[in-house]
Amino acid sequence: MSALMLMSKILDGIDTAPPCAGRMRLFFSHHPVDIAEAKTVCRGCPVADACRADAVAHRAPEGVWGGALFQCGVPVAARVPVGRPRKAVAP
Repeated sequence: MSALMLMSKILDGIDTAPPCAGRMRLFFSHHPVDIAEAKTVCRGCPVADACRADAVAHRAPEGVWGGALFQCGVPVAARVPVGRPRKAVAP
């Protein structure tokens, strides 16, 4: 299920727009500052628990859902960088 379809399912049936409405780019950013801000926005959201539960149930591929960061369909503590790790600099 795509992120847009999942978000539509979560928002179906609620009367007021959640705090994330119109800010989708923030919730799919790879920058740590944006991820922290997205998690903060979720704290006061009335559908955060349902959002997170649906993201778990549908294995949301990535992004912040209900205050939790998802990567490869599972909640993670921090985003794992893409690509090869940097070479250690010899002292």
